[in-house]
Amino acid sequence: MIALLGTTSPFYAFEQSDYFGRIIVLLLMFISMISWFLMMDKWLMFRQANKHTLNTLKQLEGAKSFLSFANRFDQKCPIARVHESGCSQLRSLMKADNSTLLIHAEQMRLPRQLSSVESESVRNALERTVADEIAILEDKMGLISTVVAASPFFGLLGTVWGVMGSFAGMAEKGSANIAAIAPGISGALLTTVAGLLVAIPSLIGFNLLANKVRKIVNEMDGFVDNFMANLTLHKVKKNG
Repeated sequence: MIALLGTTSPFYAFEQSDYFGRIIVLLLMFISMISWFLMMDKWLMFRQANKHTLNTLKQLEGAKSFLSFANRFDQKCPIARVHESGCSQLRSLMKADNSTLLIHAEQMRLPRQLSSVESESVRNALERTVADEIAILEDKMGLISTVVAASPFFGLLGTVWGVMGSFAGMAEKGSANIAAIAPGISGALLTTVAGLLVAIPSLIGFNLLANKVRKIVNEMDGFVDNFMANLTLHKVKKNG
C-alpha cells in the first residue's frame, strides 16, 4: 500500500518529469499564485464598492433632489463619482457654484430651464463617468481570463512533450516495456493535472467576479436614468 501511494503521488510524478515538465509545473504554480492574488484583490475591491454603493443609494432613497447631495458622498463609491460628474456638468451649464446649486436643489428648481441639448450633455457626462468606472472595475479581469484560457494549454504542452520523450526513449531501446515508460508518462500527465488545477478555480473566480461587475454596472446605469428623471422633476416643479 505504501509503495502504491508513493508511485501515485504528485511528488513521485514530479520526480519522474524531465526538466521541461518540471519548468511547466513550476510555471503553473507561479501563475496560480498570481491568479489567486488578482481574484482576492478584485473581490475586496468589489466588496468595498458594493458596500459604498448601498450606502449611497440608501441616502438617495426618498430624497426630493439628487442635487442636494452634491459633494457629500464618499468618493470611493462608483455611483458617487457618477453623481458628482452630473452635478459638475450642471454647475458648468448653469455657471453656478456648488452652494448656489444646493440652494436651488432644496427648493426643487434649477436656476433656469435646461434645453434638450444641455440635458443630453448632462447624460453624456454621466455615461462617460460610467464608462470610466467600468474600465476601473474590469481592470486586471483580462489577466484572470488569460490564466483560464492559457493554463490548460501549458499543461497540454508539458504532457505532449513528456509523452514524446517517453516514446523516443522506448524507440531507442527497441522494446515496449510498460514498466520503463510508465514513470515518464506519469510525469508527463502531471502537467495536464497542474494546468487544470490552475484553470478550474480561476474560471469559477472569474465568473463570480464578472457577476459582481454586472451588478454594479446595472446599478450605475439605473442611477443615470434616475438622475435624469430627477432633473425632469425639477423642471416640472419650476413650471408648476
